Amino acid sequence: MLRLAVAGYDEAMRDSAFAPPSPGYVDRVRAIADACERVAVTMIDASEAAGVGWRPKANLADELPYELRPGGNRPGNGELWAEFDATFERLAITATGSDIIAVANGFREAGDALGKVADEFEGDDEWRAWERLAT
Repeated sequence: MLRLAVAGYDEAMRDSAFAPPSPGYVDRVRAIADACERVAVTMIDASEAAGVGWRPKANLADELPYELRPGGNRPGNGELWAEFDATFERLAITATGSDIIAVANGFREAGDALGKVADEFEGDDEWRAWERLAT
């Protein structure tokens, strides 16, 4: 199950890898937020049921798609992005250790922060100006 959850996270990250804010942007952001939550839940369940551990990972921050990286093509509320940046940085640091519960909590926090960004996009049409100009 953990392998499937991580595969879903990886797929959501690949879909977002070099895409500029364009049709599907909110869906890609939401998919990554949701994938973070699924990874967190699955990690916690796996650690409790099967004693699964976390293998330290030093390059988690390098896997963040360009459209979600600081300095990337990120429209919307800068404060929400700053919150996401901070939570993802904590996750990346925590992922270098082996505490699966701490890593799961990091995924959950990063997903929650990214979910807030997606919620903002759904409530504010201003970031879609490129779409209106194209028609």
